[in-house]
Amino acid sequence: MKKNNNTHKISEVLSLFETNVWKNDLAFQRKDDAWKKKTKKMLIKSVLENYYIPPILLTNKNILDGLQRLTALKEFKNNQYKIEWNSKNNKNAEVSFNELSDDDKQKFLSYELFVCDVKNDDGTELDQSTQEEFFIRINENSIKLSKDEKLMAIANDNKRRMIRDIAELDELQKLANKKNKDKRFSHSFLIARCLTIIKKIENDSFGTKDIRKSIEPWLKEPMTNQTEKSANMCKKIIKSMYSIFGDDGIPPKYFNVMFESIFTVFYLHFDSLNSYESNSAKIKKIINNNVKNKLIENQMGGGSKYDSFSFVKTRIEMVNKALEEFNVDAKRQFSQDERYQIWWNEKNKSKNGKVYCSKCGVEIKSWHDFNADHILAHTKGGKTTFENCQILCEHCNKSKGSK
Repeated sequence: MKKNNNTHKISEVLSLFETNVWKNDLAFQRKDDAWKKKTKKMLIKSVLENYYIPPILLTNKNILDGLQRLTALKEFKNNQYKIEWNSKNNKNAEVSFNELSDDDKQKFLSYELFVCDVKNDDGTELDQSTQEEFFIRINENSIKLSKDEKLMAIANDNKRRMIRDIAELDELQKLANKKNKDKRFSHSFLIARCLTIIKKIENDSFGTKDIRKSIEPWLKEPMTNQTEKSANMCKKIIKSMYSIFGDDGIPPKYFNVMFESIFTVFYLHFDSLNSYESNSAKIKKIINNNVKNKLIENQMGGGSKYDSFSFVKTRIEMVNKALEEFNVDAKRQFSQDERYQIWWNEKNKSKNGKVYCSKCGVEIKSWHDFNADHILAHTKGGKTTFENCQILCEHCNKSKGSK
């Protein structure tokens, strides 16, 4: 096919359209009211903000593609609807074409649209069957943006890249077990949702609103050092989750709600990841036997009630309580008073009143000279308690590490 490309100002285009030089006589063409007001308003704002607009396609002066765009432009020019627009004369106001500033009117009317006149290779006009095929191919192959894609499109650029980087991790794809394989950007949206929840928890700003309404504002915020730190944490968390749950540990049908709740708990107890991995079999069993059904009952996506902060928080608390025994004690070191007490407890138990290293048996002569060591390593969930403490000499403590 032969395509002749030209540009025309909107003022010229509307004149050709309204005077029927450009006709709407193709029987297969949709009615001129297929677009909703919301879509029309977006087009007008795109023109005023100088965004690219797809070309108008003509065949023998008949509109092959672009009727909805032309109709939206004509109706706005004729003051048939208003748009939200900031200008010198109007701040955060809904304005018709006549209410635009002179500069904005000129900007609108002088915007240049691409116009493509389609003919056969020999320069003759397309016959009806070719026109119909052309029309079908244009519209059938048009894929609308999903809600998730729209959100990612308006995100801060660095934040969008960060989220997609996390969402494309092999471990997440495997963990999801092909969940939502044909839903575009679903994992990106899930990560954005999780990070929005975490920020709400950290700022103690949960309230009662639908969490979904907070995702867009968070996505638009610029990256901070904390956001970058969170990105690195997310990658480690997902890898840890995969090492515990594997390919089939989280049912695909309930993946989103289970991932969100478990991921958030893992983030809030990031120092416990080693402990979780060391107890992977137990955790997998607890989640699937004791927690899964409760999470499903409070399934996210079931309306504003189930996506409210209170329900999100309830789901997170379910998982947090189930994993409580595996959380690393926030207190890592024994205090001086506790060390002194440990020393005297051991001394009083000894038959000869002496204290020895629990590993090599060397005598430790002063309570200042021993290491209060966790029997079960702190990094593996060991608590900082008398029951989980043993006395080690400096050499044995260094050689033990976190075994």
